[in-house]
Amino acid sequence: GTGHLTVDQNVTDSRVFGLLRSLLLRLLATAPAGSLLVRAVDGVGGGLVFQPFADLADAGLMSPPATDRQGLRDVLAEAEKWLRPGRGGPARRGRRDRMMLVVIASLPQMTEGEELNRIAAIAQQGPESGLHLIVAGWPPPPLTAETTQAPLPRTTTVSLRNPYAVIGDPPGSSYGSIPEALWLNAPVFLDDDPPP
Repeated sequence: GTGHLTVDQNVTDSRVFGLLRSLLLRLLATAPAGSLLVRAVDGVGGGLVFQPFADLADAGLMSPPATDRQGLRDVLAEAEKWLRPGRGGPARRGRRDRMMLVVIASLPQMTEGEELNRIAAIAQQGPESGLHLIVAGWPPPPLTAETTQAPLPRTTTVSLRNPYAVIGDPPGSSYGSIPEALWLNAPVFLDDDPPP
């Protein structure tokens, strides 16, 4: 409830494909019934990563995944509407409050700086409004100097190596094992794709 998660590769890497499905399954399983709304984007895979969750659309908890630039824009517009002004104190969340999770498995082709800047702005403002991001493939490879992106604010970063992953510090905190280190001082192996 305090930040976001980014992965430096998108779902074209099978480890990220499995990680996103595993994370989504665990988040949905632990959230109170009906409290987690999911909006998904998969510009490269055509929504394949979210296929096992298609029945959630009937319950109104997940819309069909966006697969193109206009779909990404629509998801971002909905997320921006979800943001509400801060209330001048720590965020208070009740069991009946709803949270929105935007999962970007891969950015659509031709995603431009405007959309990337909107994602960064949502990341900065989201947690106070109960909006969280999981973004695979961040930062995206820059097409021009103006589309070069910094790490998303308020985010824990997962960087894939072979055969393990490196986990960056959580937002506003540190793992503390080595003061100079900006990551968890232990190799991490990502979960496989959960069984059907």
